Amino acid sequence: MMKNFHIICNLLSIIGKMFRDAGLRGLAVESGVIAEGSIDKVLDGKQYNMGVRLHKLTYEALMRLAWASFTEWLQINHERDLQHLNDVIRLVADLQDDTRGATLESTSNNKSCQRILDLFAFFLYGLRRENGQLAAYWMLYIDLVEIYQPTLWIWFDSCRPYRRLAVAFGQHQGVDTVVFRNG
Repeated sequence: MMKNFHIICNLLSIIGKMFRDAGLRGLAVESGVIAEGSIDKVLDGKQYNMGVRLHKLTYEALMRLAWASFTEWLQINHERDLQHLNDVIRLVADLQDDTRGATLESTSNNKSCQRILDLFAFFLYGLRRENGQLAAYWMLYIDLVEIYQPTLWIWFDSCRPYRRLAVAFGQHQGVDTVVFRNG
């Protein structure tokens, strides 16, 4: 019977094989995240810790790019929802400061948060379906990485939309995403 560790190693191998020649190998080496001598083993799923680190950082980078595009899209297509965005940015900053987790529970019922999460989900759906094959391909990467994240990010395991939001918000208002990168 395979345990979580072996399942994740297999998934890391699948992700590595699918995205190795699409630029993931070069990105990892040129950014200094993984040494050139280690990258093949990482992408083959043989170096668990380095593989998890690579995919977390790549996931965060892609989500930040998606978030930057989302905020531009929101300004153009949903200008009336910009106040919701500002409210949610404040909520995420409060979430970071809350060590007891009470803010996370209260955030789930917040109308602004729900509206922005719905719009962000709609935007990501558009990236998958309406922005060409390249965007759809890298959105598949995000989806695959999100499969194993609950195992690694226990703190956020029941809150996938909030995890996405927290990673995407990392560039706003001084919110530190280190808490979300450490597995």
